[in-house]
Amino acid sequence: QRSAVVSANTILLDTPRNLQLRRANVQFQIAEHPNADKTVNIQLRTDVVALYVTLTTLAQGRFSDNCFVVLPGRESVITFIPFGPLNLEVLRASTRVEDLSSYLATSSSA
Repeated sequence: QRSAVVSANTILLDTPRNLQLRRANVQFQIAEHPNADKTVNIQLRTDVVALYVTLTTLAQGRFSDNCFVVLPGRESVITFIPFGPLNLEVLRASTRVEDLSSYLATSSSA
């Protein structure tokens, strides 16, 4: 029997404002075609550790996960789950990604 991760949580040992993070370059790619159940896979990758990665879109629906960690060298895949009919064009045109490093004054690219 295969086991699956049901829940994963990252616990910071300090407040986010005290972290010294390098500015992450989080990139995502939306699948060309929806899955059979009309959900859409989204692949994410980053060059450095990205904390509290959050996706937003104007498309009506939700993401299978949000506010999560993406590690360099590891591809993360989440799913967009539409509310009603899928509007792939709106999903592609309006999806954006953010992470904690983009909001910290101490973030640097070095």
